[in-house]
Amino acid sequence: MSKRRSRFRMAAAPEGGSPPQQADLELVARREERKYVHEVYDAIAGSFSATRAGTWPGIRAFLGALPAGSLVLDAGCGNGRYMSLAPLSGAGDLCRPLAELAAENHLPGVPPNEVAVAHSLALPHRAGLFDACISIAVIHHFMTTQRRIASILEMARVLGIGGVGLVTAWALPGSRPGTCPGCSDTSAGSRAGFRALFASSCPGLERPMPATGPVLCHICAEARQAAPTEPIIENEQDLLVGWQLPREAPHAQQPPQKQSPASDRDLTRYYHFFREFELENLVQMASMQLAASTTGAESLHIRSVGWEKENWSIVFEKVRHSEPTHN
Repeated sequence: MSKRRSRFRMAAAPEGGSPPQQADLELVARREERKYVHEVYDAIAGSFSATRAGTWPGIRAFLGALPAGSLVLDAGCGNGRYMSLAPLSGAGDLCRPLAELAAENHLPGVPPNEVAVAHSLALPHRAGLFDACISIAVIHHFMTTQRRIASILEMARVLGIGGVGLVTAWALPGSRPGTCPGCSDTSAGSRAGFRALFASSCPGLERPMPATGPVLCHICAEARQAAPTEPIIENEQDLLVGWQLPREAPHAQQPPQKQSPASDRDLTRYYHFFREFELENLVQMASMQLAASTTGAESLHIRSVGWEKENWSIVFEKVRHSEPTHN
């Protein structure tokens, strides 16, 4: 069981320097996402895929309610588990090993899936092509608000008018009223900032269970580590979550190798845990940007907000207005 204490320092200004600008934040976010998201998934693709075999009722219901013949895109498809539920029209994931698994995760008698190795912020698909687009457990890996908005706008770009999008994201423990009383207090021990010590995995939950530390939520069974004494950007929503690869039995002639600090770091993933209403706010901001770029002709309409297995979800529709607004 890992005892490491992960610290994440993003876009810190040089000593005596000015705060970072938006362009600087974008560069830092790209670099840190590559380090704490993309490279990690490349390393853990096999063991991660083994924990992602089931499908969730809410997502099944969304896909099942689509009209027959709908063109559907899975943006950030992982191992393609929802492709085995129903034939999708397209999929993409930046992790090549997962994309390769997704290509083969199809219904019997159905040709292999068309899966692109693609970033969710730059999908290789034609604008307005799809009737529906799903983004399952992807948006919480983006490190800035604007990049989260950009992921929604990219979904909107590939949707036709009347097309619907589904986004899911990990919820901050205690963010759903009445569900996590242990996480609702404001004691110092509940603040973890950019760090976490989740090490073991619970088969009944999508989220890793705590390795050590005080249990702040007896329902979610989550724990947070106390903040280090050195001040960094304090935000209980942004955490580094560990992943343990299965241990292989050593050969008889070879002593077991200790994991290096670098590989320890590389198995730590960044997550932004969402509060209540946060997904709605992102969709609304994306809608405002879409309306501005189309002179008010297009926007996003929130159809529903849901909660399932400690995840928030939101369904939105891309709509066209009959009379564009003019400034």
